[in-house]
Amino acid sequence: MRYADLSDYVRVNPISKIKNIGWLESGFEYEFGAVSDLALRNLREIGRASYPRLYTFNRMRGYHYCSICAVEKFSGEADRPKGNGEILVPDKTNLGSYFAAPALIVHYVENHAYCPPDEFVRSVECIDLACEFDAEIAFDALRLTHEQMVKLYKSFADQYREIDQPEYSKYRRWLEAHRLL
Repeated sequence: MRYADLSDYVRVNPISKIKNIGWLESGFEYEFGAVSDLALRNLREIGRASYPRLYTFNRMRGYHYCSICAVEKFSGEADRPKGNGEILVPDKTNLGSYFAAPALIVHYVENHAYCPPDEFVRSVECIDLACEFDAEIAFDALRLTHEQMVKLYKSFADQYREIDQPEYSKYRRWLEAHRLL
């Protein structure tokens, strides 16, 4: 799947507060160049981060394989570079706006010399990985109305009430913080 860098993110409808980054596809040109060590280190950490510093969203049950890599150089699908979701990075110059990139972005930067736009790189460099962030809730806040979030999160809170793990109780905590429970 390919989207131009800095184009509006589309789920069902365009979300103008989220800009696409790094949706590369074989046969399409992209920007080449170097990325700072800090940006690359933070991108790696973002991909590995876990709750309460969750930068991943739209996780899939399957995989999206890198279409730029030649399939012949891998011994099987297990060896092929793949991603199973997206990352959401807060835009440091536009409060309340974000960048969405495929989980494969680190692979694209390291193995295909992809150079994301400067505003994305600066935002990645500025991320404080010690601070809490939940990409799923941030994404929901941009794509759903408040009423839709309440309904969805009440459903999740009920569904996950027996699971004592922070990534599942976050829906209950969100409802409590908004005084809806």
